[in-house]
Amino acid sequence: MLDIIDTHQHLWNLDRLKLPWVEGVPALNRSFEISDYLKASASSGIRRTVYMEVDAHPDDKQKEIDDLTLHCKADSDVMLGMVVV
Repeated sequence: MLDIIDTHQHLWNLDRLKLPWVEGVPALNRSFEISDYLKASASSGIRRTVYMEVDAHPDDKQKEIDDLTLHCKADSDVMLGMVVV
């Protein structure tokens, strides 16, 4: 069986990143972390994933990049790469 790569998912930790756009959306105004993603996708066959940026506040862009770089470099992590602008 081929491994599935999810090429587009968004994760964030509101203790680490400011995301002004989620403040008016109660369903999104919480952290969504890799543990949440793994639980939600457990039976999907997804083995690797690519992070897509989350429109973090400009002051937090480097923090977003640094945090995700750690995920991408960890051999035990499912994060294969990231797209951050």
